Amino acid sequence: MNKLENVAAERSVLAGLLNFGKDFYGEVSDIISISSFSKDIHQVLFRVTQSVLENEDKATIPSLLAKATQLELEGFISKQIEVIKALQSFPVDYKGSIQQAKVIRKLEITRNARAKLKQVHDSLDSVTGEESIYDILSKIESPIIEFTTSLSTGTDNEPANIFADIENYLIHLAENPVQNVGVPTPWPLMNGALGGGIRQRSVSIIASRTGCGKSHIGRAVAVHNALNNLPSLLLDTELTSDKQISRTVASLTRVTIGDIETGKFGEDLIVRNKVIQDSKKLQTIPFKYLNVSGKSFQEILSVTRRWVIKHVGKGDDGDYKPSLLVFDYMKLMGSDISKDAKEYQVLGQNITLLQDLCVQCNMACLTFVQTNRDGISVEDLSIIAGSDRLSHLASNVCVLKIKSPEEINEDGVANGNIRFISLKDRDGTTLAPDDYINYQREGQFSIFREIGLKSQLSKAFESDDKHEEF
Repeated sequence: MNKLENVAAERSVLAGLLNFGKDFYGEVSDIISISSFSKDIHQVLFRVTQSVLENEDKATIPSLLAKATQLELEGFISKQIEVIKALQSFPVDYKGSIQQAKVIRKLEITRNARAKLKQVHDSLDSVTGEESIYDILSKIESPIIEFTTSLSTGTDNEPANIFADIENYLIHLAENPVQNVGVPTPWPLMNGALGGGIRQRSVSIIASRTGCGKSHIGRAVAVHNALNNLPSLLLDTELTSDKQISRTVASLTRVTIGDIETGKFGEDLIVRNKVIQDSKKLQTIPFKYLNVSGKSFQEILSVTRRWVIKHVGKGDDGDYKPSLLVFDYMKLMGSDISKDAKEYQVLGQNITLLQDLCVQCNMACLTFVQTNRDGISVEDLSIIAGSDRLSHLASNVCVLKIKSPEEINEDGVANGNIRFISLKDRDGTTLAPDDYINYQREGQFSIFREIGLKSQLSKAFESDDKHEEF
């Protein structure tokens, strides 16, 4: 069996360290580690030599013995003096030894990959046939995703002076201004409330009672970004594909959902042609949808991973390209229920796994949760149903509330029927603690119109062309 080792390459690297000293160590320290060496003797020699070169320019036999004493390895190193002398006299090329360092690193990666595949093999041995296909696929995919992700991020673990190039960084920002730092929603004020949009590698949460428009916002955000060529995935636990289509077409064409669903839009030839023509732009956008009701959360994560790998992919830098996940919504799925685990524990674990996936895949995520009954009258993080870990791990937490008749009367009918409130924002919300954004939800057209901040609005009617809607 191939042991996936190259003893000659390992000796070449050790010889490079002993002959060229600290400069050579600086070249290879980001490439190799102790585990890159397959032989115990080479691992120990590297450990001691590395420790010497962290403080001295050259590793000599006296300095190696002194460091070995500190590391309680003197007995071992003293028996390898002839080996060290042979390495010191070994004919070695500086650049050639750096290439050999890359060779043994690749062999180390391959050894680790083989061990990871054995882990997958052993995990599959426990399959009984009662598991879902997605659970079985997760046993295969999860270890492999973790392994490949560790490779893309594993070399970037050295503390750095982040201000070293600050002038060029600021010049770049000044010459390339953007409206939103994160993934935008269709509504400018909402973007401000979220601290500049939905940030990559993070989870933003919108909470509400049922019937406030969570599903509408989720679909609108996903379609809006796909129309701007950002790969977007909408995972839904309640609606179906035909309902999502009819609502999307209604919002684009300003024809009622009912007329789209029943086909009545076809009774007028002009309307029919407009609906079909306006909807054609949806055919080629990077948008994917799946109803995930009944699936476990692990299955949902597996679906997302496969989408990222297949439809998003990696850029030239080895990192995954930016993407957006909209998950409607975070709740306890039937197959996640356990006699031993409480709901808040399961939801807390799920949001942790989702956050980890966002970091691994360079993905922005917008998800939704139900507020508990206290959410009718209370407006703080305690209203998040299921687990306070949901709000603790999210970058942003906002609340969507239907206005009461008294609130509509106070704000004015022209100022909408929905309030949008920011409860938590790590990136600097534009909303004051006692302020909120007014929206008009027009359900028959699946439209959300952004009207303005409570603090800036009068009861006077504003013309529609001043409002952002989707």
